[in-house]
Amino acid sequence: MEDVTTVHSSEQEEIELAVDEKQEEIDHCQNDQELLLWSIGFFQRQSELLKGKGQSSNDPSTPSASAADESSQDELAKERALYPHIIPRLMKTFRDRYHDPNLALAIFDFTRNFSIQSFLLGCSTSAYNELLKILWKDFRNLKRIAESLDDMDVNGIVPDADTIRLVEGIIADLSSRGDLSNAAEIGRILKRMESMSAQSYEDRRQKLDRRKGFVLDDWDDDESSFAFQ
Repeated sequence: MEDVTTVHSSEQEEIELAVDEKQEEIDHCQNDQELLLWSIGFFQRQSELLKGKGQSSNDPSTPSASAADESSQDELAKERALYPHIIPRLMKTFRDRYHDPNLALAIFDFTRNFSIQSFLLGCSTSAYNELLKILWKDFRNLKRIAESLDDMDVNGIVPDADTIRLVEGIIADLSSRGDLSNAAEIGRILKRMESMSAQSYEDRRQKLDRRKGFVLDDWDDDESSFAFQ
């Protein structure tokens, strides 16, 4: 029997290689329009995979149908694993390389609204960190920052060191300028961060388990359609 640790390590290496390949494709785009087209194709593929899920031969008992179904399952699992890595990379590239924070926000918003599974998989901690960075550095939108932190808390998206650093930077920036016009939003942000920090491991685990359950149980039934605006 193959060692479980070895299997997981191999799967992780495959994911990392696949992410690197996608990053190369992103880097090869010559301008923001090319990257937008690449993004459209990426989301289109997600939609096609979802719609094609479970479609196989009329006789599922045949070896060829069984093999095809297994291949389809593997491909879907691979795409699920890639999805949370690609979204923040697209956002970062649009903002940092092409200086287009509006398109970066559009990527996040589309991911969030594309389908339930897209939101649960794609709107990861890394994606929210990119969102917070854009909302503050490019738009100074404190209200949406507070709303985004609410989203993270309610949906079990655990903040990491980058999240904490970003929020602390926002508060420090406001404090250094003596800006008290947004005192209510600042208080809301601090309260939400305190709430997330105070959550026990068990609370976080239960929220994450619910998220994983939605993805694994409902992915097959998703009725999402592709329409990137």
